[in-house]
Amino acid sequence: MSTTAPFQAGLLPHTVHNREASSIAMRFFARSIGDRNPRHVIESYRSPTGGVGFSAHPCWLYSVQDTVIAAGPIDTCPVIAGTRWRFVRPVLAGEKIFTVARLDDEREKQTRFGGASLFQTITVTYLDARSTEVATATSTIVRVTPAAARAAGKYKDWKRWRYSHEQLDDIERAYDAERVRGAEPLYWEDVTSGSELPAIVRGPLSSEEIVLFVGATRPIPGMAAFTRAVAEGREQGFIHPRTGAFESYMAGLIDDESARQLGFPAAHDYGIDRISQSASLIVNWIGDAGRLLTLESRLLEANMLGDTTWFTGRVTSKRVGSDASGLVDIATTGTNQRGEITVHGRATVALPRRSPPLP
Repeated sequence: MSTTAPFQAGLLPHTVHNREASSIAMRFFARSIGDRNPRHVIESYRSPTGGVGFSAHPCWLYSVQDTVIAAGPIDTCPVIAGTRWRFVRPVLAGEKIFTVARLDDEREKQTRFGGASLFQTITVTYLDARSTEVATATSTIVRVTPAAARAAGKYKDWKRWRYSHEQLDDIERAYDAERVRGAEPLYWEDVTSGSELPAIVRGPLSSEEIVLFVGATRPIPGMAAFTRAVAEGREQGFIHPRTGAFESYMAGLIDDESARQLGFPAAHDYGIDRISQSASLIVNWIGDAGRLLTLESRLLEANMLGDTTWFTGRVTSKRVGSDASGLVDIATTGTNQRGEITVHGRATVALPRRSPPLP
């Protein structure tokens, strides 16, 4: 890893993709992660019980700014390791969102994937037109040196999975079984510690899905802009073994050979799509009357092209929040078809109380 200047916390310049929560942008993001909640995909949706109607998926804010901000040595590539979200309120159609980004911490650690790597803590605060906080995301970004990641060989024994017809049938049945609570209230009194959330499944991951998700969150610059950035030392690239042309490491999301240049065995997902799908698991369960307050997800393994993820959740505790609502803590897990946990985390939600407490 290159020698860098001493760490100094502070504001970070950054780019923004979706500045406005347009209906198209909101629905595009939801569809790109396989979300079928009508609250996020049907513009005309109105909750008959008075809950929040058509609104952005909580993690749609990744499409405003995905927290993976270039703030490190040019010979390293950022890999997201997880995000801790705090949601203040839903984003409604037509709102304009503004961002403030800050580098909070930076330190070097040893990893199985890339050896000595730079761990950065980056916080992005999302504000509305009145400069009021809508949500805050604090992500851990690992800046990896490609040569070191290739040499580490973490995935040297990895083999691509091939599904049987029976396994594909099981996935299809799991999709058909997905339930969105919607307008039916889930009351705090009816939730018990240890109860399981209805699972959801996403996958097998296809290149089309990856392209859709990147298009919804972080469009890749054109070749002219990329080549100019490489020449000016603002972007890192490599010579593609097959073509002899400059290529971006982002190509590893859809191209196996490009992925291997950064130590991955094959094309893979971005990571924040699985974090967003963990949120879908929870929002499906709490319904329109519930609110997702916090979501913390840690990415443990890459999700390779062709992989399937089953998302599960379990209530770990509950407590009184106010006369009107109670708080529920949830542990979440994403497990692939090999039985490997690739993402896990926790969340807190607010649920309506069936009746106010007795005096």
